[in-house]
Amino acid sequence: MSNTSSSLMKNKFLLTLTATVIGGSAIFGFANLASAGDVSAGPIWSNEHAKQVCPQVCSSVGLKWDGNWYTNVPGKNSVCSCVSK
Repeated sequence: MSNTSSSLMKNKFLLTLTATVIGGSAIFGFANLASAGDVSAGPIWSNEHAKQVCPQVCSSVGLKWDGNWYTNVPGKNSVCSCVSK
């Protein structure tokens, strides 16, 4: 086998492996989103405000709010903790 053929075979293998890993990660990440996770909600100012916002935010991705939330960017964004329904 020539060096060119050998290089092409190695490149073909790497491309196949990369596509499989990327595809596997994308599918795995999507599956996790459907079962539980933190969902960005915009700013939440208090626990009372979270009780109004988070149930709708979690429901919008097919989940339910578990009662927890946190602010990850003060004054700009908070996150609702969501679980499977």
